[in-house]
Amino acid sequence: MSAEHQQVLDKITHEMGNIAADVVRILLSSEDPITIEHMEEKLSQVDIKDIRLVLYRLTDKGYARSSRLRDNETGWINFLWTLFPDRILR
Repeated sequence: MSAEHQQVLDKITHEMGNIAADVVRILLSSEDPITIEHMEEKLSQVDIKDIRLVLYRLTDKGYARSSRLRDNETGWINFLWTLFPDRILR
């Protein structure tokens, strides 16, 4: 883990707690946007409602954003989440 990523995790842990740091760690480890379901698989001990709450709080602070992607076969909408580590360190 890079020094910058560690700084991001330290700041998120201080501001938002350990569950938020776990969510951010997963977002930092992915080069591409990821779904809540993917995060839930990685954080099996954390309730999906808590993961959503963290993501919404990160979005409110401008640290993350989501984009919608419709599955043409099922019609379901998936949300893909992206983190902005540089904004967290400001």
